[in-house]
Amino acid sequence: MGHGLRPARPALPARAGCEAGVACLRPGLGAAHAVSAPDPRALPGAPFVTYRGAELYVEDCAAADLAARHGTPLYVYSRAAMHAALAPYQRALAGRDHLICYAMKANSSLAVLQTFAALGCGFDIVSGGELARLSLIHI
Repeated sequence: MGHGLRPARPALPARAGCEAGVACLRPGLGAAHAVSAPDPRALPGAPFVTYRGAELYVEDCAAADLAARHGTPLYVYSRAAMHAALAPYQRALAGRDHLICYAMKANSSLAVLQTFAALGCGFDIVSGGELARLSLIHI
């Protein structure tokens, strides 16, 4: 989700274990708007980002619950989707000397960087600022 989201009901505590596979980042303040339910087959990130009825889920976490817990606007990324995107490259290069590098210019969110680092990735950087940002991640 790259846009703000307001829960349609009173704030609820996050579901038990909800954030185990989801990386959350709360950006600066910005305009928020309602999300309508498009065809789930057309949703980017499927099957990790889907609608269950009219409610948006990232993995097994209701987006409204995440928004209630962390505030909005909120960016949410699926660790399972990141792993699924990386896994074919890891399988193709298995047994060969290699290092798969994530381009920081694509998304420099600390949660995203930490996820790829934990999966064994290196990083493609082009500035001292990007190098300094990498020093903030913990594996």
